[in-house]
Amino acid sequence: MLDLLEACLIRSHIQYRRLDGTMSVAARDKAVQGFNTLPEVSVMIMSLKAASVGLIRCRKGRERW
Repeated sequence: MLDLLEACLIRSHIQYRRLDGTMSVAARDKAVQGFNTLPEVSVMIMSLKAASVGLIRCRKGRERW
């Protein structure tokens, strides 16, 4: 499903970042960082499972417990 969305975004020349289960933690961090900091990146596509694990992990890494 993400591949289909990605193809549409590419054809439409829309800047995006992708987050899925095949990515390393470093690649996930880079995708989130790019989405958060680059104004030209307006879309983030992600699998639900990878997003729930990856984004929580990114968030916890920045907070002090």
